[in-house]
Amino acid sequence: MKEEKLEHGGRHPEPGGPQKEEKEGLIEFYHSYRELFQFFCSNTTIHGAIRLVCSKHNRMKTAFWAVLWLCTFGMMYWQFGLLFGEYFSYPVSLNINLNSDKLVFPAVTVCTLNPYRYTKIQEDLGELDRITEQMLFDLYKYNSSRSLSNKPRLRRDISNQLPYPLVKIPYPQSFSHHRSGAAGVQENNPQVDKNDWTIGFILCNKNKSDCFYQTYSSGVDAVREWYRFHFINILARLDSQDLNEAALGNFIFACRFNQVSCNQEKYSQFHHPIYGNCYTFNGKNDSNLWMSSTPGINNGLSLTLRTERHDFIPLLSTVTGARVMVHGQDEPAFMDDGGFNLRPGVETSISMRKETLDRLGGNYGDCTKNGSNDVKVQNFYSSKYTQQVCVHSCFQENMIQKCGCAYMSYPKPDNVEFCDYKKHTEWGYCYYKLQDAFSSDSLGCFAKCRKPCLVTNYQLSAGYSRWPSATSQDWVFQMLSIQNNYTISSKSGVAKLNIFFKELNYKTNSESPSVSVALALIVELYLPVVPGMSTHKRHQEKRDIQCPQGKYPHTTNESICCLKCHKGTYLKANCGGPDLAPLCETCEAGTYTEIENYSESCQPCSVCRKEMGQILKKKCTVSSNTVCGCRENQYQQHQGENKGLFRCVNCNPCLNGTIQHPCQEKQDTVCVCNTDFFWYNHKCIHCNECVPEKNCRDSCPLTSVNPKEAGPVLMYLVIFLGFCCLSLIFIVLICHYPRWRSKLYVIGE
Repeated sequence: MKEEKLEHGGRHPEPGGPQKEEKEGLIEFYHSYRELFQFFCSNTTIHGAIRLVCSKHNRMKTAFWAVLWLCTFGMMYWQFGLLFGEYFSYPVSLNINLNSDKLVFPAVTVCTLNPYRYTKIQEDLGELDRITEQMLFDLYKYNSSRSLSNKPRLRRDISNQLPYPLVKIPYPQSFSHHRSGAAGVQENNPQVDKNDWTIGFILCNKNKSDCFYQTYSSGVDAVREWYRFHFINILARLDSQDLNEAALGNFIFACRFNQVSCNQEKYSQFHHPIYGNCYTFNGKNDSNLWMSSTPGINNGLSLTLRTERHDFIPLLSTVTGARVMVHGQDEPAFMDDGGFNLRPGVETSISMRKETLDRLGGNYGDCTKNGSNDVKVQNFYSSKYTQQVCVHSCFQENMIQKCGCAYMSYPKPDNVEFCDYKKHTEWGYCYYKLQDAFSSDSLGCFAKCRKPCLVTNYQLSAGYSRWPSATSQDWVFQMLSIQNNYTISSKSGVAKLNIFFKELNYKTNSESPSVSVALALIVELYLPVVPGMSTHKRHQEKRDIQCPQGKYPHTTNESICCLKCHKGTYLKANCGGPDLAPLCETCEAGTYTEIENYSESCQPCSVCRKEMGQILKKKCTVSSNTVCGCRENQYQQHQGENKGLFRCVNCNPCLNGTIQHPCQEKQDTVCVCNTDFFWYNHKCIHCNECVPEKNCRDSCPLTSVNPKEAGPVLMYLVIFLGFCCLSLIFIVLICHYPRWRSKLYVIGE
């Protein structure tokens, strides 16, 4: 008996010594390192380790395996370093997908290219126009027909009326002499070797300590920019609502989308200080956005525009036509940055292709989701974050901080005024300094404004054709003039625009991490290389198959097969060696195990459900579950797909029939109905109640008639026979009518 216990414990008593009974413990301790190495060499599956530490006689083999293991582990950790280095560099992969679906039509903004009708604002611009015409005469000897007097005035009469007069600047020989007269004056623009002078205006700070020339190589650009600078000052003093022309019909003669006319609910209007009245179609305020389900010129937006120029501001609006921009619904229209001009008398067709870019933020890229938290620039636009919105807001923010006023072309806070040199005397000097710093990125706006992670772009392609043609222009002009109550006499007064999707295929570029989880890659790629150290499921299944019936693989050392626990017990601790019994404990009350197992817990016992008529047949034990059943003359009717759930139902007594198969535990009685009875709804019913809905014709003879049906049939039969009798009597009377007629005459005589 002692020998069996000692063998079961895995140790042998020393010869000649007293034999003591050793109990098997939860943790086994060895008496020496030699015994520990013997156990390791006998049970390990790491083949290289066996040859490294368990080779007793061949030192060459031991040295060879030692060098091999050092090289292998060195290469493995080198690969670990490469993987971790690649992971923490956060590389990304670019995924390109080509999708095809119905597309939301983008927003389209069209501007008139004229800020205001000259007749409405001429009174406010009178002084500026007079001074500008005088300067044109002094500089270029141009005598304008709009001059207030035939005789030009001297420059000294007008130099004090408006700040920053337009002057000639000697260049290049005499420029040094000019700079000596004004200390601190610097050239702000590149020099052009065309004449010995350029044109521009001088800008100084408040105390005249710092000045510079804003010069232009083209006189046209210089006059237009100088006029624009003073025009913005005048607009800052006016109420834009008084001059606003929001009527769509004044600019757009016709509008159609998908061959359906546009209504006024499909556009919104805003005013641009330079480009005039602008109309946005299919913008964010539209409740139902336009959808394009078919590409082509006939399935897009078509506009007929009024482009006459006779009421333009002559010194400001030097271009005729219209300004157009395509953008997203929740993006402002930056007409300076992304717009293009339409030429009068031309039909311009713009085809679009949609492209979406989805970047990764965080450690993978320098982009922002919405710009609310990670961009330190206040958004002055009532729209979503874009890089252009941020850049323009950044410039306006610097204008407010450094110049004390807001630039007219950009939105502003409510508590800040637009710049006007009557209130802010040095704002021109401050503005052009900031503009130069902004262009060279000295303000840091482009560094502050991060790219949005999700960007939608529309790639545009343009085509042009003469419209209307020479043969059709007469009737086209006549129709447009009558329809819009406006006389059109030449091609310069009208233009046509078509915008449509070239195809419904759109490209989506999305970024994804190239290395998602480095540790998962290390475990999957490198640990299976070392034999016996893999944690992959297929190795566990393989070990489970290798263990014979009645045994299971050790949870921490899969090379050991332990005996399974008997039914009624569960696994408390694994075995201490191959083919040994684990530590098993008996199931507690209310739990059980029915088979040999190595489960770490017992299953709870079932409870019979009285509400379903179940009764207790056998109580639960540690080795068997509760057995529930039904009373006598009842069977188990299973509920749904759960075969363990059943309801007790009374067995069918087979009234008006005979029992073919008696009632069983899980099956009702099988009955055969007597003659003149049929089976319906688990019982035998007399054929008098047979109706077509009960499918009883096979069991009931055809002669049997339902009393409920006999009444109507008999009534119909009586009516038919009565009708036949009446018809027969009528025919007989008709046949004998001539005889009666002669007798009637005799009686009458």
